[in-house]
Amino acid sequence: IAFFVSLFCCSSHLHTEERECGGVLDASKAGYITSPGYPLEYPPHQNCRWIIKAPEQSQRIILNFNPHFEIERLDCKYDFIEIRDGTSDSADVLGRHCSNIAPAPIISSGPSVQVRFVSDYAHQGAGFSLRYEIFKTGEQLNSENYLCLLTTLYRLKETGIFFLVLFVGQIDNKKKKG
Repeated sequence: IAFFVSLFCCSSHLHTEERECGGVLDASKAGYITSPGYPLEYPPHQNCRWIIKAPEQSQRIILNFNPHFEIERLDCKYDFIEIRDGTSDSADVLGRHCSNIAPAPIISSGPSVQVRFVSDYAHQGAGFSLRYEIFKTGEQLNSENYLCLLTTLYRLKETGIFFLVLFVGQIDNKKKKG
């Protein structure tokens, strides 16, 4: 059994309360990180650092970005979001992003990931919102009997309308008798 879900004009969740800029987060339950002020302009002079940790060493973390993404786009020198594969400032960089195009999903190689958001004194934008959760591998997917096969995001620059196409398929664990 497979089905398609199409959403047009994806709206962002309005966050009016102040959010902490950084911290240590437990990925055992999915959660969200937003730039300060999101979806309104983020403030200048930010240097936020979040560490996301999975409870087990064998687990990995996946980050999915909201398509409403706007960070100053001057070569990612002044304002940016940076993802590192681990808790250390010297861990491998999985991505450094700016502009108005949300990054593709990012998956860590281990049980922790560092998210850093930096802004300078000028040119603020809406910022970012991302969802973090434990990445489910094949065995975990089979036990839950669902598989997300394809997520594709299209953004039409001229109209500002977002299209999200999500394909979800159910795995049939029954073996056919021959």
